[in-house]
Order: sequence, then C-alpha cells, then structure tokens
Amino acid sequence: MEKLKIVISDVCVGHYYFLDSNKVNEGQKEFFKQMAYKSSGMGEIQNNLITLVKMLKSHYEKPVILLIDEYSRCKGILDC
Repeated sequence: MEKLKIVISDVCVGHYYFLDSNKVNEGQKEFFKQMAYKSSGMGEIQNNLITLVKMLKSHYEKPVILLIDEYSRCKGILDC
C-alpha cells in the first residue's frame, strides 16, 4: 500500500496546476496538498483517488476514467 501512496503523490506533483485552478474548490486544493506531501493516512487512499478524479473532472470539465494497472497489487485496497 505504501507504493500506491507514493504513486498518488507523484501524480499530484504532475498536476500541481490544480492549486491555481479557479475550477477546483479550496477544500479539494487543501486535500490535494496533503496527497502531494504524502501526509494522508493509508486508510485514505480510496478517498485520495476519488478526490483526484473529482478535481480532474472539475478542472477539465470532462468525464474522467481512472485506470489502475497491476490488478493483483491493488486487490483489497480499492476493492478492484
């Protein structure tokens, strides 16, 4: 699970422009900062992914499809 947390953090770093977006709300921005700095707990991984998808949808104003590779590794974490 620690690897997934690192991956989420890396994805956040790649989307840091969300912090300047006027389409993303302030609560999501604060949560995003926590994800980027890996300060959220392991039990919040599912919420992190949901928030990230919502932010992508808000910013781009388009539906988002989240693909998770390596099915066997995420089993039990996200109810894949």
